Amino acid sequence: MDILSDLNNLDWFFKKAPLNNPNANIALLGDSMFKYTDAGNPPSDLESWNSLLGAANVTNLGLTGARIRNMWDYGSPTYLQQALDLNPDFIYVSIGTNNFPDADSVIRDEYITLGQSLEASGIPFVFSVIYPCAYSYTEQYNNGFNTRAPEVIDILIDVCNDYGWEYIDMRKQLVYTRPQDGLLYLREDYSIDGAHLNNKGYTEWCKAFTRDINERI
Repeated sequence: MDILSDLNNLDWFFKKAPLNNPNANIALLGDSMFKYTDAGNPPSDLESWNSLLGAANVTNLGLTGARIRNMWDYGSPTYLQQALDLNPDFIYVSIGTNNFPDADSVIRDEYITLGQSLEASGIPFVFSVIYPCAYSYTEQYNNGFNTRAPEVIDILIDVCNDYGWEYIDMRKQLVYTRPQDGLLYLREDYSIDGAHLNNKGYTEWCKAFTRDINERI
């Protein structure tokens, strides 16, 4: 996801992510929802994924501002290839928010391409369902974000159901329904800027990942 410009994010224009743990058996593949927990990236108070997931073997391949297709068409090696080269025990995927301007058919095709590439590798993977923004964010930008969010979520869930892929939906821990419009919004106390999570929000999000990890180990 794009971050508010006042956070002065140095990765705004696609800075290449390193393989920060070449021996990792958990790879995180996606956009800034993963990227922001890296040391040195704003906001600086976020805990690392190693701490959040209770593991010391996590590699973060989050790319700020990335759309789904940027997993295989940006960088050399690409983010997808870096994840596969690690040959981890499993890969978690969180991406799709920056695809909101794209047509539904494009989003669906890109999810399918990414999922099929992961499936072909033989490495187990799990998609994380994206979540909406806080009301303060949508009010400021008036961009229809939370109207579009459930549409993209439905595309991902439909694709996963069609292809038999796993997904984690942690929205019930993070959102509420606003009576005035009936839309889901990210809880303000779980967000640092209205769009991205703070430590409290990441802790809730990671409960779902942790349960999945424990089932796999």
